[in-house]
Amino acid sequence: KVLARKIAPALAEYGLEMPNLYIENISLPPKVEEALDKRTSMGLAGNLDEFVKYSAAEAMSVSAANPNGGGMGAGLGMGMAMAQQMSQAGPWGNRPPQAAAPAPQAPPPPPVEKVWHVAENGATKGPFSRAALGRMASEGNLSRDSFIWTAGQDGWKKANDIAELAQLFTIAPPPPPPGV
Repeated sequence: KVLARKIAPALAEYGLEMPNLYIENISLPPKVEEALDKRTSMGLAGNLDEFVKYSAAEAMSVSAANPNGGGMGAGLGMGMAMAQQMSQAGPWGNRPPQAAAPAPQAPPPPPVEKVWHVAENGATKGPFSRAALGRMASEGNLSRDSFIWTAGQDGWKKANDIAELAQLFTIAPPPPPPGV
């Protein structure tokens, strides 16, 4: 709403008005998106040993279908893979198969911490972490009636009306012991 009010005069010059303004997406920098995509892909792959074997087979199929050569590299790759499997089977190929140890699963990415914005005297401040808002509340710089917004929230709300933040105003230390 604050941004819409700031934009309204410029639009009015052209005879336009903006009843609502919604920001639907804030994109991450390409490097961050790339890192998140890699992390997600690692988790989806599951057993990395099986995934590597599958990827190698796919690469060989693509290489063999390449009319400009590449078949030689595929043949070398298949030969090396076969040699490795034969060496694991022992000299006579009659060693019983061993169960492969499960590949360790990559841990999920840490949850994204919410950040909050505070409206004060017609201006916004932030973003602040929940911990920073807690410090502000304990210092008296944030009250139950302060207007707060975070991504995914429908408009500005009083801090006391946001379940995650309402408890910041109820946690108070006990009085100090006498004589301290």
